[in-house]
Amino acid sequence: MPNWYVDPDQSDDSGTGESWATAKKHLNAMIQALTYPLAGENVIYLKVGATNPYEEDDNSINLSNILCAGPSGKLIIQPETYLDGNYQQGLDPFDDTDPAPMNAETQVYPLSLNLSFWCINAFNVELRGLEIAAADNGCGLLVRGPGSVKAAYCRLIDCVNIGVNADQGVNFDSENGCIRDSGSGLLAATKAQARLSGANRLTDCAMVGIAAVLDGLVLVAPWEDHGDFGLLEIRTTKPVTETTAILVMQRGTVSICTGEDLSAIHGAALVKVIDQTEQAGTENHRGVMLGSKGMVTGKKNIVFRESSVNDGEDTIAPAQQFMQMPDEDTLLVD
Repeated sequence: MPNWYVDPDQSDDSGTGESWATAKKHLNAMIQALTYPLAGENVIYLKVGATNPYEEDDNSINLSNILCAGPSGKLIIQPETYLDGNYQQGLDPFDDTDPAPMNAETQVYPLSLNLSFWCINAFNVELRGLEIAAADNGCGLLVRGPGSVKAAYCRLIDCVNIGVNADQGVNFDSENGCIRDSGSGLLAATKAQARLSGANRLTDCAMVGIAAVLDGLVLVAPWEDHGDFGLLEIRTTKPVTETTAILVMQRGTVSICTGEDLSAIHGAALVKVIDQTEQAGTENHRGVMLGSKGMVTGKKNIVFRESSVNDGEDTIAPAQQFMQMPDEDTLLVD
């Protein structure tokens, strides 16, 4: 398993990247220096605690046209302190003693990148334990097919337009992750498939939490390695003009695993839509908005709540839970 190294404190990119002493200065330079198609797992380790910030042209990481030699080939990018063995056992990947990795929203990440990631025609790419703050570019993670990209225990914050944009037939998996303080959370469009597995949280996405449009599919499912973890929480805590937790239209589908189709997924998932603002009870907060042949399966596994410090927790008004655009052909399946 080849290992590669990036350290922004290096003077330039003249090193081979094969050790910390010869590390590349820029992540894009390290990606471009690899030999494709990749054989086996290639892990790029990012230096933690560097004096200089991670910087790139256009404030973006280019992971386009990443080709691997068969299913065993993979490109992994992670902080040097990330312990994947711990993570796979259900432990905090940055601390041997902490409980299961359900806390991506509150985790103190050792490395925060003010960069966007562009994954176009990228196969078997995995991002691990990264905080991605893409305020300058608007989109935190663009994944466009064909290809397959996974973000394990990653947090995307301050993405002005959208946290994850999955498009054009790509397969994307967010495992135990978080999208916070962004314009919208996740979009699956044009036959893209986005899987939210394990415990995922979307907090304060100003416009839409998750959206499936143009034959896009969003699947909410348990973590394959630990079936007890299967929760998507879409929470609003700040006053906004108008927000929709789940938008499904133009033949899009949101499928929530109920545990009944054991041939596909073992275990069930739960979706919680929570309104914690003082606007609770107004029409500004929509639960599920359906239109243009949109379909939601696993409806019975969606829970709606509104709460505040003073009022405790109540059920969001039924009229705001499932809303259908006028004269649209839509489908809800328990």
